[in-house]
Amino acid sequence: MPTVALAWLLAKGVTAPIASVSRASHLDALIAAPAFELSAEEVAALDRVSADRA
Repeated sequence: MPTVALAWLLAKGVTAPIASVSRASHLDALIAAPAFELSAEEVAALDRVSADRA
């Protein structure tokens, strides 16, 4: 989930999202985000879901 969340922010043009980890085991999920590419449809779906929460 953190990889997708950060990849979504990067896809929307956020160039430096602030993220941290509380355990070393969480670091891999953050490091994977820049290489994780979302399709336009996936970005749109995440936009819709996040709009429902705003």
